[in-house]
Formats: sequence, structure tokens, C-alpha cells
Amino acid sequence: MAGISAYGAYVPRLRLARSAIAAAHQWSDPSFKGKGKGERAIANWDEDAITMAEISMANLITGGEVDDEEFLTRVDLVAALGYHVLVSDYLRMFSLRSWIRRYTQKPIGIVAKSTDINYLFDESYYEGLEGGILEAMGKLFADDTRMFVYPSADADGNLVTLDNFPVPEHLKLLLEHLRSNHHIEPSEEVVEQHIHYSFENWLKQIREGRGDWEDQVPEAVRDIIVERKLFGFPG
Repeated sequence: MAGISAYGAYVPRLRLARSAIAAAHQWSDPSFKGKGKGERAIANWDEDAITMAEISMANLITGGEVDDEEFLTRVDLVAALGYHVLVSDYLRMFSLRSWIRRYTQKPIGIVAKSTDINYLFDESYYEGLEGGILEAMGKLFADDTRMFVYPSADADGNLVTLDNFPVPEHLKLLLEHLRSNHHIEPSEEVVEQHIHYSFENWLKQIREGRGDWEDQVPEAVRDIIVERKLFGFPG
């Protein structure tokens, strides 16, 4: 009789106390303190995932030129949090995936805000591809690549998730196909408070000096902004 006769799973032997995770995130939400119970498995140095923040120069080009100060500031702030920063000039997501695949055969996970993936279903981005958007999706989600979509608020404060993400009517079945096959999935761990944080609002507050914005960003980021008078911080 055909079927599954056995299965196995591997859980790393190292453990991390959830209380340590909660303590590290209390700056963003004090309620984390009561949620740090038990332990979770963590990978060793030779089996851990590498987390990278990708900053594309293509998205920083204004009027045909790159805003160098804006660009370098973003790199410094992300690096201050201990993350690797990947600087690219890729406009199409599948080109980024292809570059990463050159250096690893392990699964690739891409995390993006729901309000930042409009271009993914914008067919104008794929002009020149013989297969258009279908070719692009095939290249992006080839082998073991997934995209995790984090909910966020739009300019009007409305919550945008993968469930209500605006997709052109003729492409809705394509999104349904990608979701059904687990190529695109909603992010499981969501901090409700973060959803309504707005970079535009932060900029307004930063330009006014000290304020509530300091409690909404990591300490390392706050210190750099104040010390270097970034984003119009008065000095």
C-alpha cells in the first residue's frame, strides 16, 4: 500500500531562553516582558541562517541621481543593529534571488512589507521579458524560495495584509496559486504596534528634536540620529 511509512525531523540541540528574547524587544513593546516563557531551539554557527537587509540603489534614484547621503545613512543605521547590509542595483526581485542563489543552495526567504510589494504584480516592471510576469514569478520562486509578507498601514492608516492586498483582477488567480503552493505567505510573528509606525511621521518628529520617536526606534539608531544630526535633527 502506497503512503508515508515513516518521517523524521531535526531540531537543533542549542536552546535560547524566551525571556532573553523578550528583554531584547521591550524597547518596542513593554508587554513582551510577560511573554518570555520557556525556551526555543536555536541553530549553531554552522547551521544558522544569514539575515541580510537589502538596499537597492534603484529605489533611491531621484531625477537620475542617487542621493548619497540618504543611501549611506540607511546603510549605517541597519548595520548599527548588527545586520548584514546588501547593496544592490536590482529593480526586479528575481534578479536579487538569482544573485543570492549563486552563493547558497539553502532555502531563501524574502521578507517584505505588504505596502512595499505593489511592484511585484505591476506588469510594467517586466517589459522586455518574453514570458512577462509569469516568467518573472517562475524565476523568483524557483527551487526553495519563499516570500513572507508583513502587514503594514497605508498612507491613510488602513491595514494592508496579504488577504486584502490590492491585486489587479486578472492577476488574482496568480496570487492565489502562489499562496496555495506556499511561495508567498503571511508573516507569522507580528508586533501590532510596529504596523502603525510611519517613517514619514518619524521624520516630522525628528526635525522637531527630542520626542516620542526616540522610544519607537532601537537605542543604537536613536543615538546615531542624534549624534550625527540625521534627517534634519536640530543641532
